Amino acid sequence: MQDQIDVMHEYVREKLRSLSGIEDTMGIELAQEIRLASNLYEAASVRPEAGEEMSDARWYVLLHLSLTEKLGNSEGITPTTLSKYQKISKNTISSLLHGLEEQGLIERKLDNADKRFFRIRLTEAGRELVNRDTPLRIAYTNQITSELTDVEKKQLIDLLTKLIHSLIANHGVKFEFIKD
Repeated sequence: MQDQIDVMHEYVREKLRSLSGIEDTMGIELAQEIRLASNLYEAASVRPEAGEEMSDARWYVLLHLSLTEKLGNSEGITPTTLSKYQKISKNTISSLLHGLEEQGLIERKLDNADKRFFRIRLTEAGRELVNRDTPLRIAYTNQITSELTDVEKKQLIDLLTKLIHSLIANHGVKFEFIKD
């Protein structure tokens, strides 16, 4: 498998050099590797054979709602806040919330102070799912990275963090940490 990946990398590298006339293609190669790893992570994290048919995007909405509750917010979060937290459009968050609501994992309630807004909260079924599945998801995600040593994992985290800082500081990428 490693040989196939190496052949693919060299093929893509040569095609990029030929198309662009630029010898150093590492920036675009890195961007492609990050995208590929992200897509493969997403594919690996949904395991229908284990009864898990929930995307990471839906899972992270549930996890965020759970953590918010545990930090004392029993009223819930607005869809806009969830959209900003997840770094996805309002249309996408609306679709995710609709699906989670159909599954009976969340509920929408009118805001007590401002009836123009909804607040999203976990249902009891949503709480049970997060409490039951969080340890399983963490263990499985750790298994995905098991071919890396702890030192390599730390190095990769540090390098990606450095890249994120560069994107924010030098390339106009906006990032806002949303804390409820």
